Amino acid sequence: MGHAHRRLIIAVLRNGLNLLNVAADLQTVVIGVVIIVAVYLDVLRQRSRKKA
Repeated sequence: MGHAHRRLIIAVLRNGLNLLNVAADLQTVVIGVVIIVAVYLDVLRQRSRKKA
């Protein structure tokens, strides 16, 4: 996925959290968790490619 797609996903997520009236601090935490999960899944995907 390209850089623009990643930024779009974060923007949509932030907009949705704003619409749900989620506090700004919690928005930062949620977006951080999403990024960490995405990186973890990418590492797992790369490891599985190396084994195959």
